[in-house]
Parts: sequence; structure tokens; C-alpha cells
Amino acid sequence: MGFSIIRLLLAALLLVFIGAVCGTQPKETSLAKRSSRNRLLENLILTYLRNIQMPQISGSSGSVRYRVNNLRITDLTLPRSSVQKLQGSPLTLKLTVDGGRIGGKLDFWFRYKTWLLQHTDDGYVNFGASRIGFKVKVTADLASKTLQVNSCSSPRSSVRIKFHGTGWGWLYNRFRGRLENSLEKKLSGSNGLICKGVTRAINRGGKIIFNKLVESQG
Repeated sequence: MGFSIIRLLLAALLLVFIGAVCGTQPKETSLAKRSSRNRLLENLILTYLRNIQMPQISGSSGSVRYRVNNLRITDLTLPRSSVQKLQGSPLTLKLTVDGGRIGGKLDFWFRYKTWLLQHTDDGYVNFGASRIGFKVKVTADLASKTLQVNSCSSPRSSVRIKFHGTGWGWLYNRFRGRLENSLEKKLSGSNGLICKGVTRAINRGGKIIFNKLVESQG
């Protein structure tokens, strides 16, 4: 008798647990919409990021002088995004994206010079930037189905680089940290490359991106 009561209690607890879990799971259609919206943002933003020219970065550290240029962003991943309605008239939305990643390349040149030795070399740098994210406030014009970015902010990302093209790797640590720091500053902030690419992509994205953002509030 006691055993049967215990079994019934366990079964009841199991049903409650299953109900709670199922109740908190996002709907499949919601996940599909989010995935579709993220892929659209990735493709649009990547297109504009590739066309943005980054100023040359140069500097020196001890006996080393260096410069990098010709930024090529090759991939962009935005795994998490959400859209929040801030105001109804005019319709104002906040798009939040975090946990993203960017990958790309840069060309580099360096010279090592002492009173005994001078050596010049060049090659390319692979770089990866993690913790990519941004918050964008946009106003939607329902009549023309257009969006206008009001503001954009992008937190500091984390950049890691790897050099190719030469055997003088022991010298790279002399300026590697400075270069990573410079790239982090160029990518992040309200006037950084991320926000520039995002702003252009949304303002010029047309009705497709308008529908993806506005439909999430329907």
C-alpha cells in the first residue's frame, strides 16, 4: 500500500516536472523565426562590413616598428538576438544581439632594427573577435516599410590574432598585445566598425529586414 502511494507521488511529480519543462520551451516557429532573422542579419551586416575601410594601424615597441592594413572580414556569426518594442507611435524597436563572433585577415609589415641587425618582413594576420554584440534602437515607418537607426552601441570585443608569413615569431609578442588592443577599439563602440556595418545594413536593408524585425512584434 505504502509502495503504491510512493509510486503515485513520483508519477505526479514527474508530470509536474514535464509540464513545467514543456511550458518553458520556446515554440518551434519562434526558434525558426529567430534563426531566419539571425541569418538575414549576418548576411546583410557582413556585406557592409566587408566594404568598410579600416584605417591603417601602426606603431613601435622597442626595436620593432609595425603596421597593419587591408582588413578583410570573412565571416560573422550572431547566435542570439531579441527584438523589444519600446514605443508604439512611431513604432520604435530595440534589437539586441550578443555572443557573436567575427573572423578575418589583415596584412602586416614589420622591421626589427638594432645597431647590429636590421630585418624587414611582412605577411598576414588571422584574427578572431569573440563577444561580438550590439544594441540598436530603430524607428519603423509602417507606410513605406523602412527602418531608421536612432542609436547603436557595441561593447568591447575580445580579439586574438595569429601571424603567418615569417619565422620571426619570437618578435611578434613585442607588439601582439598592442595590435589586439587596437583592433578591439576599432571594432567596438558607437562609432566602431560593428555599429557602422549594422547601421548601414538596417538603414539600407529594405523591406526584407523590416518584415523580419517587425513581424517578431506581431
